[in-house]
Amino acid sequence: LEFRRVLFRSELRHRGASCLSGDNDRPHRGRVHQEESMADSMTVQFTPTPQDYVTTYRALQFRSLFSRIVYVSMGLLELCLIASLFIPGLDTRFWPVAVAIPIFIILAVVWPAYSVGQRAKSNERMLAPITWELSETELRMTNGFTEAKYDWGSFQALVEKKDHFLLRHTTNNRLYNFIPKRAFSSAEQMAAFREMVNRHIGASKGQAMPSATSS
Repeated sequence: LEFRRVLFRSELRHRGASCLSGDNDRPHRGRVHQEESMADSMTVQFTPTPQDYVTTYRALQFRSLFSRIVYVSMGLLELCLIASLFIPGLDTRFWPVAVAIPIFIILAVVWPAYSVGQRAKSNERMLAPITWELSETELRMTNGFTEAKYDWGSFQALVEKKDHFLLRHTTNNRLYNFIPKRAFSSAEQMAAFREMVNRHIGASKGQAMPSATSS
């Protein structure tokens, strides 16, 4: 009889320990599932500003090495022409070029970027809050006016700039969607976004692409 009592107490202690162990495992399994869900899907929300469009448009203007070389060369030429104005005896036939270069820069660089910002200010669709939902199979973008769904094959590269991520389209090299880095709630979420996109379409750091006003 005494042996049965000891065996019964031992069995009760064993069951109690198993129950406690099972209770402790449930939150752990929940955390693992949550982490896996966070890695498999993500939601990013932000409200674009006119400056977002201006910044990304300027990135378009300097997207290639050739364009940067052209603008730098024109700037150096302009400085040389201005300096020549103060050197007596130099041929003045090239002075009109000194006037033409800044006019060209204003028309080709400054004015287009300015007009993009002004257009964004007057277009409520361009400034509507945007929600991106990313999963392992597709990307979904909504802004209160439109909804667009993409598969990962719709984009050919992730371009990372100082303040923005740009998803470069596959079918149109001059089109992309941008996501400001301020949209991410933490550095960890930004890193998870970068890892997810790079896993599907790769990265192209430092390359500037044009702004998609339909974003």
